[in-house]
Amino acid sequence: MSWTLPKSSLENETEDELHGILKVAVRQKVLMFCSSPDEGKFTELDYPSGPWRDHFFRIGAARADGTVFEWTPDDGISFVLPGVDVVKEQAGRTSSETQTLGVTSRVADFKYETGSSVATALAAGLAAMIIYILRKSQYHGH
Repeated sequence: MSWTLPKSSLENETEDELHGILKVAVRQKVLMFCSSPDEGKFTELDYPSGPWRDHFFRIGAARADGTVFEWTPDDGISFVLPGVDVVKEQAGRTSSETQTLGVTSRVADFKYETGSSVATALAAGLAAMIIYILRKSQYHGH
């Protein structure tokens, strides 16, 4: 989940439904990731991780050099991953046009994204890749 939502902003019906779904996921030991709130510290009222702090990977954003981004709270973060000026897409040329022209695109040809949601997407993808590799290695007896 690349969001963190203050509990007070949920309607009661939705809050009850969301709480129930998260409770089942926690009970079933589902790997769950959530982004840090980009405007401050985690609280117990932050969904989805608030009530189950130890059952979520709370992800914060880091710069390319590994330093924690200033939007990322100091407390409550499980891991930081790249989340500052991460390439989102190439603007202008398509990759086939670039290959045909044999030209390497300039940095300005890219669109970037910043925030803990970007880092959370990378964390979930990394976790999926690790799980896949572990399952494959067990399957092949390595």
